[in-house]
Amino acid sequence: MSTGTPLMSDRSHRADARVGARLAPFAALAATLFATPLAAQPLAPKRVLTLPAASQCTGAALPPSARRDAAGARAEAARARELALVGERAAARDAFVRAAALDPADPQLAYDLARAAEEAGDRATAASALCRYLVLAPSGREVAEVRARLSRVAASTANPADESVRATFQRGVDALEARRYEAAVTAFDEVLRTVPSAPEATYDRGLARLALGQDAAAASDLAAYVASPAAGPDRAQVLRAVEALRQPRWSVAGALGRGLVVPGFGQFYTGRPIPGLAVLAGTAGGIGLALFERRTIEQVTFLDTLTNTPYTNDIPRVEHPYRAAGLATAGILAIAGAAEAAYYAAVHSRERPRLQLRTAAAWVPDRTGTPLPAAVAGFSVAF
Repeated sequence: MSTGTPLMSDRSHRADARVGARLAPFAALAATLFATPLAAQPLAPKRVLTLPAASQCTGAALPPSARRDAAGARAEAARARELALVGERAAARDAFVRAAALDPADPQLAYDLARAAEEAGDRATAASALCRYLVLAPSGREVAEVRARLSRVAASTANPADESVRATFQRGVDALEARRYEAAVTAFDEVLRTVPSAPEATYDRGLARLALGQDAAAASDLAAYVASPAAGPDRAQVLRAVEALRQPRWSVAGALGRGLVVPGFGQFYTGRPIPGLAVLAGTAGGIGLALFERRTIEQVTFLDTLTNTPYTNDIPRVEHPYRAAGLATAGILAIAGAAEAAYYAAVHSRERPRLQLRTAAAWVPDRTGTPLPAAVAGFSVAF
């Protein structure tokens, strides 16, 4: 058996639902207008430099005046193959070295020398011979195999030049972590002069420039990293950062204030001159309507106090019949235009990418020297 109390409660819930439905659009508008963009995932520096195998081939070009003794080279090569068949690997390598010296422009001798040197455990000579082959026969039949061998040899061969590049890169990373951004940019510039295709150095230089406020240069570096075939799995995240850096940054308060001071200026501020001209023209029209004058002549009867005789006279009158309507129209258009500009800035603005750095302290200073708590105590901070 039902009672009256549940009915009253149900009616109350329905009334609350109707009120909520009516207020929902205004709540959504307010939330969008005053909300700040979601925080972008911070960009962390790359701490490991990957050098391409081609860096092992610096200086592998032949001298212009290289002399050739094809007959002597063939004899030494035949002797080297005989030594290889009986297991004399070191002697076979030495014979191929002499053959390649007699005919340095023969790609097949360079290839055979590389294989003999690799079998003899002489990786430096193997790498040099492989690079020589790539110079002599860049489109040869064994190019794919040679590149694969070169990558394998390079991975286990300590190249002093590469070690120097890695040390410079590490110096740049250390400077970036210590927030010495100019020094970091200098170090990464040095790395890229030696290895222009190093994606990690390009990426980290972009982060240093981002911290320096050089948004255009940072976007260029990060875009170059995204376009690199060696870019990592964070390509999509970095691409979003590039798009954010290239998009204008509008302030909600700035758009609102400009629109209130000069009607339509908020639309100009957000890059939309046509709506701005419409708001300005509408506001000017409202002000013009408020200033509209209606002039009339009114005949007024007066009484002559000396003769006690009435007489009439024409009195001009000036009226503003549309003053209230014009001022109301101008005010509404100005406020609505400023609010629309602020709404547009809030919806279409993106947060500037943030840099995440690692630190050993639980408190780190910002650019002004004020201590800030680390995002993960003792490990990182994002700003």
